[in-house]
Amino acid sequence: MTEVIDLEDSNVTCKDLEDFSWRYQDAVGANLASMPIICGGYFNNGSAHSSEKCFVYIPKFGLGWRYFVSMIDRRAGAAGIVYENGFHIFGGYDRSTSTLLQSSEIVNEDGTTTEGPQLPTPMHFHAIASINSSVSIITGGIPKANLYDKTDKTWYFNHATREFQPGPNLLKPRTYHSSATITDQESKEKIVIVAGGKTHAGYYVNTPEFLINGEWETGK
Repeated sequence: MTEVIDLEDSNVTCKDLEDFSWRYQDAVGANLASMPIICGGYFNNGSAHSSEKCFVYIPKFGLGWRYFVSMIDRRAGAAGIVYENGFHIFGGYDRSTSTLLQSSEIVNEDGTTTEGPQLPTPMHFHAIASINSSVSIITGGIPKANLYDKTDKTWYFNHATREFQPGPNLLKPRTYHSSATITDQESKEKIVIVAGGKTHAGYYVNTPEFLINGEWETGK
């Protein structure tokens, strides 16, 4: 099913949205040029396969979900963020070939794809959030094919220079977590938060972490 959430007014509901027509898991999504876009993920039709396809939602003329473009690599469990006119997607896992990906790519709003820089290490089931208008931070994930090997490492990525720099380690290794940038209502400071996910031995993490002055702090 398809659902739209208004973060400022929980009473707002959207009706008659066309269901997403494909049964994918561990895809990555964003809002690209006012188009909801979903890329990758994996499906199981007897054996698990990762997808390279991206779909966009077009409400005009009742078009609904439509195929948009194919990525360069098949990706499931990737992380992505929009920068300028492109959806930048990092890492992931190609279940079709059992390959952990170190590559990144950009899905452009004109329906083309271009190669991005190689990540410092292969990773999947990580998360990404914006630090400022040109820098993002990638957090956690699984850097090896072993699903039990989770990491607390983070990486700053400068979209303008296309360079990675090591960031501060998380307080706990995390994977399958979420990440976003929030605004402090008093100071108006932009703060990155990571929440949820799993840590070593498969335990779930119920405490979020906030990036304050370049260091991670435990939240409620």
